[in-house]
Amino acid sequence: MNVKVFHTTMLILIPTLVIAGGVSIIAWRVVLASALPPFWNRLLLGIVIAPIFFPALLFVLKYVDQELWFDRLLALSFMVTGFFSFLLVFALFRDALHGGFVLLLRVSESLASGSGTLPGQISFVSEKVFSPLANTFILLLSFGLFAAGLSQALSFPRIKQVTIPVAGLHPALHGFKIVQLSDIHLDVMTNGRVLEKIVQKVNEIGPDMTAITGDLVDGSVRKRGADAKILERIASPVFFVNGNHEYYFNAPLWNRFLSSIGVTVLNGDTRTIKKGAARIVVGGISDLRMAGRLNREASIPKVQGADFHLLLSHRPGAAFEASRMGYDLQLSGHTHGGQFFPWTLFIQLVEPFAKGINRHNGMWIYTSLGTGFWGPPVRLFAPQEITVLTLQGSP
Repeated sequence: MNVKVFHTTMLILIPTLVIAGGVSIIAWRVVLASALPPFWNRLLLGIVIAPIFFPALLFVLKYVDQELWFDRLLALSFMVTGFFSFLLVFALFRDALHGGFVLLLRVSESLASGSGTLPGQISFVSEKVFSPLANTFILLLSFGLFAAGLSQALSFPRIKQVTIPVAGLHPALHGFKIVQLSDIHLDVMTNGRVLEKIVQKVNEIGPDMTAITGDLVDGSVRKRGADAKILERIASPVFFVNGNHEYYFNAPLWNRFLSSIGVTVLNGDTRTIKKGAARIVVGGISDLRMAGRLNREASIPKVQGADFHLLLSHRPGAAFEASRMGYDLQLSGHTHGGQFFPWTLFIQLVEPFAKGINRHNGMWIYTSLGTGFWGPPVRLFAPQEITVLTLQGSP
């Protein structure tokens, strides 16, 4: 088989199989067993099954250069993914709960030396847990949480104020203000109108500098360049580091474009900002994991003689090395704080310094929940933010 044909087949087949697996669980465990009237049951079943065909349709639309319909279907697929995520999680949780009850009853029966009550007890548990009413409740709960998460994702980011106490801070840097934007993900659902409002708010805040800690875009310069160009309206100096998503869409080309509109791209190097008699060195590192996969050298720049050292790194894990190198503060993103329930519960298990303010070896680390969202337009228990970090001297 031709290599290109093989890769194309895999790009369609693998997502289709993954979607089909999730759809099968939802259709079997939730939709078919719900208490909805027959018409609504069949309609919902059709809606649940339809996403199986999305990967193939997206490929066809891309192949025939129907960008508008491609974007519309992609947006729909993100919406469906968000709703299905809740359905699937609650269905699996319900099944696990049922399995735990059955196991507990079997153990109880064994300890009771065969009282003969087990079959009736299991039947009772099964009836309650798998009843049509319980499945309908899962559907309604999933829809409610999805609607709440959608409303949050489409609302304007909150302004998060963070004070960074620094021992021996140069007096000229007291009150130095940094606005952090992260994980905006300019794409089919987050366009230039959204970014324009964000830029207006940044200028209203009036920071000494603006830091963009990666994943600015989800698209090529050709498709998203006009939206990203709005960044040139930010009044303060703007510093940027690549996230993993820039690498999916030609990071070097994006770096050249951003440089052309006045954004300072940091890729293993530093710049110096002067505030009165004080100097701040701003270092930046591209997404270390993506650079490594592409066999590109990427290393945290060494600290230099300055009154304050700031590192921008898309992934918060760089803090382990940065703290040893003498940085005072690291700003990161990438995690989205899990973005929505239940992933908000698990993110700290897989990412160090997963959200908010942390401290390691004397260095402060702030990990933004993100200014936008990626994939499903859902934010639940992890609201998007524009972060305002203010340096403050401390004893």
